Amino acid sequence: MGNEQLKKEWRKRAKEKGFTLSSVLLGNLPPVLNGHLHYLHSRLIRELFLPNIPQNSVLLDVACGYGRLSAVIKELRPDVRIVGADFVRSYCGKYSVSLQQSVVCADITRLPFVKNTFDGILAVTALMYVDSEQLQTSFEDIIDLVKPEGYVLFVDPSLEYRNLINFFKKSKTSTSGEAFSYLQYQELSRNKKVKMVRSGGWGAFSLLLPFLYFISNFGGLTQCFLRFSLKIDSCSSFFEKLSIHRWILLKKK
Repeated sequence: MGNEQLKKEWRKRAKEKGFTLSSVLLGNLPPVLNGHLHYLHSRLIRELFLPNIPQNSVLLDVACGYGRLSAVIKELRPDVRIVGADFVRSYCGKYSVSLQQSVVCADITRLPFVKNTFDGILAVTALMYVDSEQLQTSFEDIIDLVKPEGYVLFVDPSLEYRNLINFFKKSKTSTSGEAFSYLQYQELSRNKKVKMVRSGGWGAFSLLLPFLYFISNFGGLTQCFLRFSLKIDSCSSFFEKLSIHRWILLKKK
């Protein structure tokens, strides 16, 4: 899909779903499951990303949407200044008003910032919207924006999980973006500009998703299985390759 068509589809989605998790996460998931996916992203930021960020830092939130993750950072680290970037104007407007932080309406392939500007960068479900021929360039451009010794967190869909789901039922939509294999994501970490700190995913939660979808109207039972998946994912990486989203934390050399 061309870039302009993708923007059009996202503007349509934002108008239909508003400033909700289903607007920026998985549109076909019940709120309780999108809420848990948001919790997993937030926990990753709280426990692995923010502890590496110095006081009074400046962060960039690429593909910030209406600010769901910037809001988490603002609450946990009021000392930090955050700049958002997204190509949907309605999201940018909501971000600016609700978070009182700077935001630019820009494409991930043309981010208007000077090199070595930020102490850390979030790129959560961002690279998935870059064409394959531009992927390496966009990845390096993001790395160039962070200062030496700064950290970058990438989160994107897993190709292995998408292939597994598509085996049973085709699920890709016009705003699904691309997915990355385990090897593709590991290859990104071998870039000479960075070193990998950690990588991972949430395989137990992901493999339970079809069942969780089925029982999502039963609140107590759903929460019980969500807690169970958290315990499994916290103590084992056995199912990591089959995570719905995979992540990688990099440090710039």
